[in-house]
Amino acid sequence: MPNRTDSIFPDYYLPTFIRIEMLKYQDEMMKIDQAFFCREAIRMYKAGDFPVWIVSDLRRIEELEYFRREYEDRIVLIRMEASETVRTKRGFNFTEGVDDRPTECALDHFNDWHFRIQNDGQDSDENLMHGIMKKIEELNTM
Repeated sequence: MPNRTDSIFPDYYLPTFIRIEMLKYQDEMMKIDQAFFCREAIRMYKAGDFPVWIVSDLRRIEELEYFRREYEDRIVLIRMEASETVRTKRGFNFTEGVDDRPTECALDHFNDWHFRIQNDGQDSDENLMHGIMKKIEELNTM
């Protein structure tokens, strides 16, 4: 692994290197058990202790399918989206070989969301959470 103080590596190299290594690890674990990270999150955060649990960062269709299969009618699928322009303003810089991997874009073509929320910076975090909770309550009354 490169030394961060080594001037031949640009500032973004080390975080990208670590991210790539994490993605490789995830790929290997997913080959063994596609629900490994889902079950680990459930165990680690004691999801059974809470009536509502928000999974804020699904990455792959296999993870989404795991939750759909395990929690059936108790799952609400919400897609938070932001335009490329907004994402770039927030510091996103596309890295080939990283941002085009399934962990980053596998759900881009999934359309079976209960709700979509535009996270373009117009609403405060509090308003976004209020919108999410309102949508959960709506589904709870159906």
